[in-house]
Amino acid sequence: MKRDEFKAMVKTIRTTGNREEIQSAGGFNAWLMAGYKRQTGQTIFRTYKQWRGLGFNVRKGESSFAIFSRPIGVIKAEQGKTANMDESKYFGVCHLFHAGQVDKIAA
Repeated sequence: MKRDEFKAMVKTIRTTGNREEIQSAGGFNAWLMAGYKRQTGQTIFRTYKQWRGLGFNVRKGESSFAIFSRPIGVIKAEQGKTANMDESKYFGVCHLFHAGQVDKIAA
């Protein structure tokens, strides 16, 4: 999913979504993941880098599933960088792929 599409979806959910349902799912990311699991029938989602580390390739042309990453300020701090005030309040976007989108790398 493209970043702008993700932002539009989040905005729509924030204005029309059921807050109690999201909270009972364990938060926004958990709620999104439950929806992605229902939509795809898959239960294992990982980043491109995680799949590569496990010896898998994401098939060319596959679309990712977006969730929020950790706050940008936290990520920058781990990298030894200083985040400005705006960055410390915002979250990045993390793109995930499910097990049905990958192939084992031939040895």
